[in-house]
Amino acid sequence: MAKIPVDAVGVLYVAPDGSRPQRRLVNMQVLQEMNKNSFVMVCNIPDQTHIRYFQLPRQVPATKANGKLSSLYQMVIADTPANLLNHFAEQPQSDVEWIYEGGVCMKFTLVDETTIDVSFDYWAPCESERHAQHYFALWAESACQWSRLVVPLNLLGSAPD
Repeated sequence: MAKIPVDAVGVLYVAPDGSRPQRRLVNMQVLQEMNKNSFVMVCNIPDQTHIRYFQLPRQVPATKANGKLSSLYQMVIADTPANLLNHFAEQPQSDVEWIYEGGVCMKFTLVDETTIDVSFDYWAPCESERHAQHYFALWAESACQWSRLVVPLNLLGSAPD
């Protein structure tokens, strides 16, 4: 199974006004690699107020009972209770805003030689209906980007290790 390409990990943040940071300007640092298909990273979006969050991207390859290959991709914003306590214990940083929830879950299942079934779920706290629409556009683009990666990298082409 191919390793998740770290450069393909998307930015899971959209500002309430719909602006999105350019991926090349976002600092993403892997803090811990759990295995070749999952890791913990911290993301920093530089601006007047830096946006930061912990992201846990992972890939779960599987073979269904009917023998069809599938691959689940998750990118989740998460935090731990201990880290949350650290935020409260530290001096307030007016130039840093932490995001604590949100994510996407995409599942690709090989139907036959020419068809892949795609399911896509997402969630994020939104300040308004318009903000939610901006997220919808981002995640639709993300689903398209990931589906373009699935075929060339043959991520559905082998059974799990």
